Amino acid sequence: MTQPERVKVAVVGASGYTGGELLRLLMVHPRVTITAVTSEKSA
Repeated sequence: MTQPERVKVAVVGASGYTGGELLRLLMVHPRVTITAVTSEKSA
């Protein structure tokens, strides 16, 4: 059986609580590869 293809994801606007939660969920998803993360503000 072959593994399903992974989906490449870029997150735009990753600052704040919502962006952090989205990244947390995507990092543990078995079919997602995070390719880029951007934010308007830097910490």
